[in-house]
Amino acid sequence: VLLFQPLSARVEAPEEAGVLRALLVACDDFVTQPDTAPSSYNNLISLRRALLRDARGYRSIRVSLNQALDGEGFRALAAEAFSGAGPRDMSLVYLSTHGLQSGDGQDFVALMSDGTRERGLSGADIHRALRDIPGVKVLILDACFSGAAIGKGLDAPRVSSPFTGPDFKVLTSAGGDEPSFLWTDGEGTVRG
Repeated sequence: VLLFQPLSARVEAPEEAGVLRALLVACDDFVTQPDTAPSSYNNLISLRRALLRDARGYRSIRVSLNQALDGEGFRALAAEAFSGAGPRDMSLVYLSTHGLQSGDGQDFVALMSDGTRERGLSGADIHRALRDIPGVKVLILDACFSGAAIGKGLDAPRVSSPFTGPDFKVLTSAGGDEPSFLWTDGEGTVRG
């Protein structure tokens, strides 16, 4: 008799997975720092290949190479790359370039260069560009002193960073007070 009774179990549709998007930014040609070619470019290409193989699938992977982006230029690039993002989406930003410390030593500055012009893109600039994009933002900062963007590895660490909260996940290749570099030239000779 029990076998023929209607079941009252709720059937729910599986939660729809979010959309994945990526913005990969690299600079190798500089005015005030040694060129790193082809290292940042190779890092960008390697990560792009890995993302293309990701079984979850990326809806878009935007690439920017050797652009002298300031805060506004980066904001426009991010807005385009993550256009249409929703609350369940993930937006990945990878940045490979020379990194500097801000004048007060409390922030990271990415050196953005096309080989003729250079601009500084601070951690605060990056946060302003990404903060209003819905969903989770995964930020990979592959540069010297990049930990300063999240207040890690500083002599006088900040209590919190602008990237604090559940919508930001940040990985850095260095503390806020340390270099992090290894690159080779086109012939494979280690240059730095």
